[in-house]
Amino acid sequence: MKLWPARLSLPLTWRKLKRIFVNLMSDLFHRDVPEDYILKVFETMKAAPRISVESQEFVERVDFLRKTGAAVKFLSVEPLLGPIEQIDLSGIDWVIVGGELGGHKKKAGRLLDGRTWDALPRGLAREA
Repeated sequence: MKLWPARLSLPLTWRKLKRIFVNLMSDLFHRDVPEDYILKVFETMKAAPRISVESQEFVERVDFLRKTGAAVKFLSVEPLLGPIEQIDLSGIDWVIVGGELGGHKKKAGRLLDGRTWDALPRGLAREA
């Protein structure tokens, strides 16, 4: 595992807005990532708020996003690691959903908690 602390403030120096994936191919909450590093990542994300929800367990994070002053509220539901039965998307402008990517698949593949996750997500579409 490699951490890049010197790069954490880089997005704050950009003059033009850019979309940034935090941990596109990794796990910020892995047991070997130091808590102080996670806090520094969150400090940077607070400057340009976007939230990730991986399962029903983390749905309360959407409330934090809703309370930000961000002009566009972007929610990432990825990597989707479990079912999301109830989620309030009011006040959220953009949602993307995805599974794990790349060559670093879990030994169990798409199997999680005894279920194969290969169907398209249902119930996340906001009514027009």
